[in-house]
Amino acid sequence: MTGPDPRSPQRPRRGLWPYILAWSAAAVLGVGATVWVGGDAPAPAPSLLLLAVLTGLTILAESASTILRSRDASTGMSLSLLEFAVAIDLLLLPPTYAVAVIVASVFITHLLRTRALQKLVFNVAMHATGTAVAAAIMQLAGASEPLTTGRAVAALVAVLAFSVLNSAALTGLFARLGVPTLREQLTDRPLFVAATAFGSASVGIIAVALWTAYPQLTFVIVGPALALYLSYGSSFRMKALLAEVRTERDHLDRVVTGVQEGIVLLDDDGIVRLWNEAMTRITGVPQAQAIGQHASVLLAGTDEDGVPVDPAVVLQEGRDHSSSTVTLTATDGQRVETRIGHTLVHDERGRCIGDVVLVLDLSREREARSLKQDFVARVSHELRTPLTPLRGYAQVLLRAGDRISPEKRDEALQQMVQHVGHLERLIDDLLLVSRISSGASQPTDQISAQVCDLEEIVPRLVRWIVDDHGDREIRVVLGQGPYLAWADPLRVGQVVTNLLTNACKYTPSDTPIDVILTSTGEGLEIVVRDRGPGIPPDKLDAIFERFHRLEDPMRMRTSGLGLGLYIARSLAEAMSGALTVTSQRGAGATFTFSLPRVRAGVPAATGSGPRRSARESIPA
Repeated sequence: MTGPDPRSPQRPRRGLWPYILAWSAAAVLGVGATVWVGGDAPAPAPSLLLLAVLTGLTILAESASTILRSRDASTGMSLSLLEFAVAIDLLLLPPTYAVAVIVASVFITHLLRTRALQKLVFNVAMHATGTAVAAAIMQLAGASEPLTTGRAVAALVAVLAFSVLNSAALTGLFARLGVPTLREQLTDRPLFVAATAFGSASVGIIAVALWTAYPQLTFVIVGPALALYLSYGSSFRMKALLAEVRTERDHLDRVVTGVQEGIVLLDDDGIVRLWNEAMTRITGVPQAQAIGQHASVLLAGTDEDGVPVDPAVVLQEGRDHSSSTVTLTATDGQRVETRIGHTLVHDERGRCIGDVVLVLDLSREREARSLKQDFVARVSHELRTPLTPLRGYAQVLLRAGDRISPEKRDEALQQMVQHVGHLERLIDDLLLVSRISSGASQPTDQISAQVCDLEEIVPRLVRWIVDDHGDREIRVVLGQGPYLAWADPLRVGQVVTNLLTNACKYTPSDTPIDVILTSTGEGLEIVVRDRGPGIPPDKLDAIFERFHRLEDPMRMRTSGLGLGLYIARSLAEAMSGALTVTSQRGAGATFTFSLPRVRAGVPAATGSGPRRSARESIPA
């Protein structure tokens, strides 16, 4: 194993020089110690021919490298057979000469590859440090014949130490370069790194054994060395390929799981191999139960004319693309109208290997069309309600003129102003919902929080509603105060007004409406309880949706677009509160509007506009 690929693109090198210089200092100390110890125990100088041959072999081993790229391909690491040559050098040369040959070979190899000074210095320093440690281990083994059991074991240990030091140096370098992929390859597979070093050193020892005993057979070592080179590169490439496959599989799983349309993958026999969550929602069949079953069992249905449809026919007839409207029967017995599209998949030989089935639930489209129609009907009804009396009063004033008494004229004008106000509120609600739905505005943007006294606000709102609905009885119940809330008094009034107006719509005129102001451990609650027809259990959440009305839009007896409760809950949550409802069919409904409490003794905030910093400190 060797250093970073010298041919890889340049990356930012800030902060690398101190790290490189530290390894350079270690290399100088290690090589110096090796030379000094070697001088105390002189050994016969090897021949120039042997030095040249081993230098060439080391250069060749270092040059025969496999480049391992990071995920973004911005840098790389080269995996070579250097340990193979290092083992041979350590066995055939005295330690001092082995260090010189290895360091010189690495320097020549990387000098030919790159002109980047940092890369060259780091690679030479890293290998020089490892070689010095390996040579020191061989010094401890003592000088004897090139190959004995003791020297062979020492060579294995020395090469392992050489490889471990190189791995440590590379790990630190890649950490500073921000290349997690290559760092993980070194740190996540320590046994593989040790095994490659051990295998390369073993082949080197075998080469020395052949050179010593049977010089004429030394060439056969090329086979094992080549096998090592290919296996190293294949192993890392396979791991990178598997990681890429896992990543792509995870991406595909997220896409298949997240789409709203049903996706089914059939093999060439029509057996289900993939069944996403949308299919479970459409048919009610769990994924675990669907996998392995035949499509004729799960996707059989009827067409628009009631004729049975078998999805396996597409595979049998070999139609590459087809689409039809099929009514399926869900597990709960409900009939689900769907649009099913088939796309056959073929291998490189043109044989059909499966069918990708896309299932679209048409009930969503019908629901969207119904919502649009309901919306148009409701808006038309709401606009016509105030416009009709406005037109009537205007015509009376225009035709009668001065013949109308001042009292009648004032009454007509007051009624016109009231209806115009109704139109303004309607338009304001529509604009607010439009801004929130489009993302142009958030409910919190509409809030100007401050300390407000609910004990003053709630009775005032009740009096206003009673004045507007003279036939209604609204009872106010106050618990133990104080009732200081951190909220926007204008928006509190809007929420409470919506709840009271809603209660007046559905409560019979001869039954009272209760407004209860209570204090809880964490906050304050405004409870509005009516005695109307109640809300079905399956509609308790739906009533807070936009434009949702329990009444048929063509036979509505009460006015409204179905925006009041949606806006009320949005504003309540924007003030860090909540709006909930409990109800029983025929026994009325109870709406609870909760708000954060203000600690006693904290002065009221002044000014206007959202107060994010003050709000963090005031509520309990």
